Amino acid sequence: MPFVHTSAFEPQGELVLWRVDETAHWFIDQLSLASNLWREYHQIAVPAIRLQWLASRFALQQVAKSREMDVHKDIYGKPHLLNDSRFISISHCQGYAAAIAADVAVGVDVERVSSRVQRIKDRFLSPQEQALLGLEDADLMLAWSAKEAVYKMYGSKQLIFKEHIRIVERDHAAQLLRVLLASPEQELQLQLPYCFLDEVVLSWVQQPV
Repeated sequence: MPFVHTSAFEPQGELVLWRVDETAHWFIDQLSLASNLWREYHQIAVPAIRLQWLASRFALQQVAKSREMDVHKDIYGKPHLLNDSRFISISHCQGYAAAIAADVAVGVDVERVSSRVQRIKDRFLSPQEQALLGLEDADLMLAWSAKEAVYKMYGSKQLIFKEHIRIVERDHAAQLLRVLLASPEQELQLQLPYCFLDEVVLSWVQQPV
């Protein structure tokens, strides 16, 4: 399946979303990965998770544009390309994989819209955010996706979704969220583009230049 969504942005940023219709064998044939990544792959026991892992690395390979891709994780679990100064982020859900790379810190998240988010909405959204966004499954999943993307951009494990990442505005026409990141270390005003494609929501964020 070809890309279902691509986006280019400054500084030197690129985003891709891939719909996964292929088999694991197809992705294996397309991938050129360092040996440590193949070891990571073979440690995954569940076939469905293996397929998502392969698809997300394939998406990352499209934005990394490296002959043999090598990825290492820092102490917080944030992935980094070896011998490449760009920042990256990856995401996957059933049937889709996304990746982003840029010269500044970035985060991406793709989620399948589901009613399961109703059970946890009070854990990650304030009453004010719920009133702003609405309580439909798609609205709540957008909020979760956006906060996940910000969390990945930030790259540390100190953030509490409900406390430190606050959605303050939604522009339906521009498909844009405005978010306040009030972390223990800094405060940032962020803009998150988003889109709904079929049964999933995709959101991404970059650190302000």
